[in-house]
Amino acid sequence: MEVVFTVQFHLLALVGNNNLISILRTLTCIELFLFSEFYYNHPLLKDVFDKNNNLFKKYDSIVQMSASFAVGDTEKRGLSLVEEDAIINCSENMWCSLFHVLALSSVIQRKINLH
Repeated sequence: MEVVFTVQFHLLALVGNNNLISILRTLTCIELFLFSEFYYNHPLLKDVFDKNNNLFKKYDSIVQMSASFAVGDTEKRGLSLVEEDAIINCSENMWCSLFHVLALSSVIQRKINLH
């Protein structure tokens, strides 16, 4: 099963309705927080950085772009930025980040295609 994901959990259609949104959001935030070091060093981010290092002065620039806008307003950097992203996005009606898409993929154990 392949999941098509847009940027808000309420648009996620895993089973045809939105009954699992709160559970998926919570599990995704827990996954992201507990394994924040893995997501900070995620192979996808490393690959993008390696292929485009002329566009980014340092790796933390791509990490900052992968976090939600709400985290961008904090002074967090590096690994603590990923942890803060997990905490902030536990609230309802928050837009998720690329980190949350990556963590959700682990939670549901499915590949997610972004469109």
